[in-house]
Amino acid sequence: MYHIHLPYNENTLVNFSNSILKKYHVDTFHESNKQIDELIKDKRKIVLILFDGLGSYILSKHLNKDSFMLRNEFCKINSTFPPTTVAATNAFLSGKYPFENGWLGWSQYIKSENKVIDVFLNRISGTDNKLPLIDNIVINEKLNGYKDIFELIKEKNPLIETFISKEYPCSLSGHRDINDAKKLLDDQLKYDDVIGYIYFTSPDHELHSFGVNSIEAKNKILELQNFIEEVSNKHKDTLFITFADHGLIDCKYINIEEHKDLLDCLKHRFSIEGRSPCFEIKRGKKRLFKQLFNKYYGDKFYLYTKKEIYNKQLFGTGEENKYFSSSICDYIAFTYSEYTFYYKSEFKPEDKLLIAHHGGGSLEEQEITICAFNK
Repeated sequence: MYHIHLPYNENTLVNFSNSILKKYHVDTFHESNKQIDELIKDKRKIVLILFDGLGSYILSKHLNKDSFMLRNEFCKINSTFPPTTVAATNAFLSGKYPFENGWLGWSQYIKSENKVIDVFLNRISGTDNKLPLIDNIVINEKLNGYKDIFELIKEKNPLIETFISKEYPCSLSGHRDINDAKKLLDDQLKYDDVIGYIYFTSPDHELHSFGVNSIEAKNKILELQNFIEEVSNKHKDTLFITFADHGLIDCKYINIEEHKDLLDCLKHRFSIEGRSPCFEIKRGKKRLFKQLFNKYYGDKFYLYTKKEIYNKQLFGTGEENKYFSSSICDYIAFTYSEYTFYYKSEFKPEDKLLIAHHGGGSLEEQEITICAFNK
């Protein structure tokens, strides 16, 4: 298991999306990626396809070097921290780091609700209880909504066609399967100037459910590879770029409830991710919590204070989101190892733990391969 060095190095999903903004003469939020700048500068039709979970580690595990996708490998970049769908996809779509846009991880402490909420699903974490939508959107979108890069491009370039097809958060718009995605591309690529984005929930779903080495994951990856080969061959005048939001590794689970003295230090359940949990501590118990955490888990997790989170710029740089400080609570722990925390009491007898996971600091989760077709 290898790990990357934090903080960011100007070679992330955020720099990638700022290259897209730069091409269309939209004011950028961060430095662009120079390799991507060169790749896209003369292209009139561009389709960006995100395969959730298909990081470099997963690609190299399931595809041969002479496979269609790896023959078309263009470069490697890093995800966000934590490397997880909520943080990474919103970082790409906004052109801003989680520190700026307020989308930090799967479950976030929302101070106004005084609850930890699964922000994509608008659900109280650890329960099946959904919260009501506000103006037909999820709570975190109400708090931290933004104009995505395609909206910004359209405002600046009204004659350019833009499209976006995704599922999250709480969205049923766009394609439902590969055939729908093919039809969407046939419809949109009739235009002379077009930039679009398609998000697939796979192979993240198969990797979570069956593991990194599973045949189910391999078959889905081969299916997605066949898809990109077919559409890129059909639309030769279009630059297709495939990438991921993060990778995954197979995990071992730790029940956070196993040490009652540590659990008693917490104001509420941990938030963000099991591999990078944030903890809000009861008054007067911070020193005890730190001692206990390092005693029980110091060989597996690093523990940072809020001040260290800021100093190390774990969640990126830029203008701080007004809810960031309350969302990261008092401490964050993260790991380069295979461990992840969970609440055993939240699982029913029929529930199954996810086999593979993401959200930690390992290179396997962080590194993303960008492939380019018809370049």
